[in-house]
Amino acid sequence: MLVFDIHSPVVRADQNVLMLHPGKNYHLFDRFIETNSVSADIPNISFPNRKAPNSIPTIDSQISRARALRDWLSLNSSERKRTDYSVALSDYENVEPRRFHESYKATLQRLLWELPENTPVFVPNPGLNNDGIFCELCSSTQDRVEFSGLSPADNFTYLGRPVRNVRKVPMRLIPPEVLDQKSRTSVITDLTFSQSEKMLRLYYGTFSILGKVNQTEIDIPSEIFRPADANIVNAIANFLEENLQRLERGETTPADFIESIFFAFDEAELQIHARLNSPGILQIAAKTVAPALIAFFMAMPNTMSAQEMASEIASKNIEIVNSSCPNDDDYPKLIGDRLFGIVDMVGEDNISDICMRVKEFKKRTGATVNSKIEYKNTSSSVDLDGK
Repeated sequence: MLVFDIHSPVVRADQNVLMLHPGKNYHLFDRFIETNSVSADIPNISFPNRKAPNSIPTIDSQISRARALRDWLSLNSSERKRTDYSVALSDYENVEPRRFHESYKATLQRLLWELPENTPVFVPNPGLNNDGIFCELCSSTQDRVEFSGLSPADNFTYLGRPVRNVRKVPMRLIPPEVLDQKSRTSVITDLTFSQSEKMLRLYYGTFSILGKVNQTEIDIPSEIFRPADANIVNAIANFLEENLQRLERGETTPADFIESIFFAFDEAELQIHARLNSPGILQIAAKTVAPALIAFFMAMPNTMSAQEMASEIASKNIEIVNSSCPNDDDYPKLIGDRLFGIVDMVGEDNISDICMRVKEFKKRTGATVNSKIEYKNTSSSVDLDGK
């Protein structure tokens, strides 16, 4: 049996990307990278792990103290030398809350406690020639990270929420409508669905937003990308998309593969995004699972012939998993249902033709995807490409 690992993060439809501002003058940006955590620019906050900030009796006093320390940090160096500050919490117990006090509390509560695990977060860099960072939030019940600031905040501490899958993304690739949000004073900015989709293309490459969009990224290391290569990707994407739509409409007559080159789908149905520098990428996005099926064919082992692969598919000797979301069975099942539905509709010969053209495309361009196909026996899985 062959095992197809989609290796695709699945994002909830109601979970957009968040942009997190790393403090005044971006002074926490490097500390986020060094500590694998993110925090609000609220110094000397401290409370136990696995406790919601709003449940801490001293939270109001701690915020009042933090704002006093922020006031001191905002002074110039000579003014700071002449100005004292207190870190004793007792000095802030009877302080009248300042304007936006509740906003500070809400930010802490949301960032450190309420936001769900796996929420995608983007932290911008002030320089457009530098890299911003993407990450996913770890569970809010995981031990928090306490770290010191950079001078002049090196005597203060910040409480961070752990993150994972940290990746750098060039700021020059960030969409202009997202960059426009960078100057906002909010600690957390909720990006729109459209903005989030564009950002997820940069972060994950291959991903799915439940019920909204599926995308597969193809890496192209070759310096030359021929018109014939573009035709193959276009034809396979169109062929799969058209036949998936026909399946959903209950039709039984398949589309012709060559004719598929000339199909023109609505932008909301199928899109191909390309950055064809060296190396380059292709991203295929659609409402259907056509991109995931493209990943399946692109993951075909180099050691298998087109006919051998087509025979395995026609025999439905395929198990589909998603190591990026091991607890989610619905997405792999959907892909399996659509894959075998396509096979039944178009026949083994058409599948063999797709496999042959994909092999030629991969040989010319060196194209790869994150998805992988392995051979599974009773004792272990074997990488058919020997990697």
